[in-house]
Parts: sequence; C-alpha cells; structure tokens
Amino acid sequence: MIRLNVVFTVLTVFCCLSLASLVHGQNSSNPPGGKAASSQSSSGSVTNAKHLEHEQNLWDCMNSSLLCNQSDLRPSEKQEVASANQKENLLDCLEGLLDCNTSSLPAGQVSEVSKIQHEQNLSSCLTGDNCNTALLTKDETTEVENLSHERNLLACETGNALCDPRKLSASEFEQFQEAQRQRNTVACEAHDWSCEPANLQATEALAPANTPGK
Repeated sequence: MIRLNVVFTVLTVFCCLSLASLVHGQNSSNPPGGKAASSQSSSGSVTNAKHLEHEQNLWDCMNSSLLCNQSDLRPSEKQEVASANQKENLLDCLEGLLDCNTSSLPAGQVSEVSKIQHEQNLSSCLTGDNCNTALLTKDETTEVENLSHERNLLACETGNALCDPRKLSASEFEQFQEAQRQRNTVACEAHDWSCEPANLQATEALAPANTPGK
C-alpha cells in the first residue's frame, strides 16, 4: 500500500511538471504583445514602400517622364516640378532644340530666346553652316553673301575641292585659272602624280626638266 502511494505521488508530480512545461512553452511561443509587434512591423513595411513609390514618381515628374503622376504630388512638389520643367524648356529654346515650346515661356524670356536664336542662325550663316537665310536682315544677308564669296574664292585659289568656279567674277576666274596652271607646273616639276602634262603651256612642255619621269 505504501509503495502504491509512492508511485501515485511520483506520477502526480511528473504530470504536474509536464503540464507546467507545456504551459511555459505556449507562453514562450506567444509572448505578450507579439501580435501587436508583428502588426507594427507589417505596417512599417507598407509605409516604407509607399514612400519609395512616391519618391520614384517625384523623380519621374522632375525628368518629364511619361510615368509621372501629377495627382500624387504634394502642392509644394508640383511647384518644384513646374519650375524644373520651365528651366529645362528655356534651355531647350536657348540651344535651338526641337523640344523647345515657346508658348510656355514668359513674355520676358520669349524676346530673349528670339534674340539668341537669331544670333545663332546668323553665326551659322556667316560660318557657312546650315542656316535659314530667310530670317536674316538685308544687311546681314549682304554680309553673309560677301563672306561666302570670299570663302569660295579662297577655295578656288588654293585648289580646294569646295571651289565653285561658276560663282567667280570674270577677273577672279582668270586668277583661278592662273593659280591652277602654276600648281600644275610645280606638280610636273616635282614629278607628282597630280601633274597633268596636257595642261602645261607649250614652252613648259618642251623643257626636258619639266617632263615627268625624266
């Protein structure tokens, strides 16, 4: 009987310890406030994602991207984007780019841009680049034509391939022909490949020293 009581007592103590261990394990897996902490962490991730999405949209708007969503911007951000777009458009206009939208420029900038664009076009005309001569004044047109004539004359005198003899005056054409003859004579005397014996004058062709290959 005593042995049975001892065994019963031991079993009772063992059961109590097992139950206490089970309860402790459950409390450890679900600490107080655990659900609240998990909820807060999830909420923080969502907030961070929204912030990053907003910053990306602001960047798109600042760079005039088609992905920009103006409705998601704050009032101060809309003003910032508008100012950036206005400066970018002004730069495009000053550089003569096709993206320039003169209708978006303030009145003061329109006159400034028009003046700079005119000067850029005049500069292109004066240097022989592609330009719109229809936008030049009468005096500017005369200046451009004179410089163009001088460049062509110099090209003809130096044997440049850009020479257009048709644009030379009668006296200039004679100078052009004389310069050609002199260059050909020198080429033949130096036995250069560019020598054209057929274009030598009779007295030059008869001189042995002037005959190519000898």
